[in-house]
Amino acid sequence: MTSSRSDELSREPPTPTPRFAILRHHVGRAFRREPRCEDATAVQPVHWDWLFQTPMGERLSTWSTEELGSPFPWDETQRYEAIRIADHRLKYLDYEGDIGGDRGTVRRIAEGAIVRFDLGSDLVHFRVKMHSDAFDLYGGLLDLRFERSRLETGADQSSDTLSRWTLGIEKSIEFSE
Repeated sequence: MTSSRSDELSREPPTPTPRFAILRHHVGRAFRREPRCEDATAVQPVHWDWLFQTPMGERLSTWSTEELGSPFPWDETQRYEAIRIADHRLKYLDYEGDIGGDRGTVRRIAEGAIVRFDLGSDLVHFRVKMHSDAFDLYGGLLDLRFERSRLETGADQSSDTLSRWTLGIEKSIEFSE
């Protein structure tokens, strides 16, 4: 059965695959975090910002971690300190350079597609297909689990931002390099 041209025009385009990126952030002199997070390793002069497009797709859920280093793979038994920071604008999925206001510069070190996600209040899980020249990784599936720190669980959660989390990284069973 063939469809008419009017049928094709009335169909909505398929939903684009949600994306993610990891940015290496060199902070500038004006960069600040709230005092309750200033002792966190995720606030080093050079750190990584992990950005994830959420189901609504209008903003990027964002966590910050220390630099995890190279080469990949990272230690799967390790938990890395993370801070849930303010959502970022979509432009940061593709942006590299000066972020203005003497807050520093960012360079994308990895990117890819979000294959699956589960957004809980204390546990957020993303399965991603990652591409990275920096880590010589092309299409590997990783499970990224951000878990709210026990110290934060039960605290005032009216704002998710600037709360402490941990990040666990595992190769997916379907992993391929």
